[in-house]
Amino acid sequence: MIARLTGILAEQLPGYAIVDVNGVGYKVEGSFGSLKPSETITLYIHTHVRENELRLFGFTTLLQLSLFEELLGVSGVGPKTAVAMINNLGLEKIVSAISGGKPSLLKTPGVGGKTAERVVLELKSKIANLGIKADPASFSESSTEQELVQALLDFGYGRAEVSAAVKGLDFDKTDLSALIKLSLQKLRK
Repeated sequence: MIARLTGILAEQLPGYAIVDVNGVGYKVEGSFGSLKPSETITLYIHTHVRENELRLFGFTTLLQLSLFEELLGVSGVGPKTAVAMINNLGLEKIVSAISGGKPSLLKTPGVGGKTAERVVLELKSKIANLGIKADPASFSESSTEQELVQALLDFGYGRAEVSAAVKGLDFDKTDLSALIKLSLQKLRK
């Protein structure tokens, strides 16, 4: 099993990256944040083996990897869904939703109500073992802010980039389309 890869980020494409480790390129799917090509990186790896396939899922932190593996243990959550949850919601929000018993906060593309309920039900007792602190304030965003964040994530931007872009915007006095334009201007700089 491959547990960790350290190498140069050769290419980053939507949904996966190619990591060059001593001349060998590994295709790694997962959550990479705002890594840049030609940067030396370390990714923590989950090796996913099926009958006819071998896939590597990589994460920049051990906590992300641990949460990913816990999510895989939930009936109906596969690797693609688990990665989407981590990318779209982030660790703290997932943990807050699970520990707070709020499955509605886990809904993202690919995660419906029943799956979200199973995640909360099956992981509530296990989540404390991960060592991630639940932040109840992480869901204090206005509905306009939530819509803006989701729109930017849907455009393919990472959670860290989106958080930086929406910081300081006035959600009460500006409509959503204007907020999207302002955020995209920040992201393109």
